[in-house]
Amino acid sequence: MPLIASLLAPSVGTAVHPTSTCPRLFGTPEIKAANTRRRMSRVHWIEVDDRLEIAHGARWKQPEPVYFPGVDVVEITSESARIRLDERFERLGCPAGDYAVRLDEALGEGNRVVGLVPGVMLVELGRRLAWVGAPGVEYPKWRMIWGSPYYFLRRSEAKAPTGRRPAPVRRPPPRRPPARR
Repeated sequence: MPLIASLLAPSVGTAVHPTSTCPRLFGTPEIKAANTRRRMSRVHWIEVDDRLEIAHGARWKQPEPVYFPGVDVVEITSESARIRLDERFERLGCPAGDYAVRLDEALGEGNRVVGLVPGVMLVELGRRLAWVGAPGVEYPKWRMIWGSPYYFLRRSEAKAPTGRRPAPVRRPPPRRPPARR
């Protein structure tokens, strides 16, 4: 069974609202910039083969499925996730309808999109990792790879090793005392 099943076609003729019309839900440009910095420090790479492989520098465990009340996922590509909000988000100033959510955008306070692959959107919920699937997507298999986000620089005045042993010091042979006659 393939990881990503065929996706349902999006609704034809449905207008897509820009996420900038709803900053209380999807964040401001400043929040998006902060989310980008956060993602860059945590996600090393995301690959899809027989499973979804996530190399990260966070304390994440295998992502758990999550459902957002009032949100329907229409489709997810590697560029964006098309979601449909119902009328309960109008109190936040977000008209009901479809939105194209992209990488690093917020999904409410403290949540952010950290990865998009066809059929799967990875969301950091506070400090844990979750996923949302498009209609028809099977539960993915995961491979979580942790890599340290830290490295240390050590200043040293010593010469860098060349990988060779120093040449032996050659001394002249000892002088023989003059022969006595």
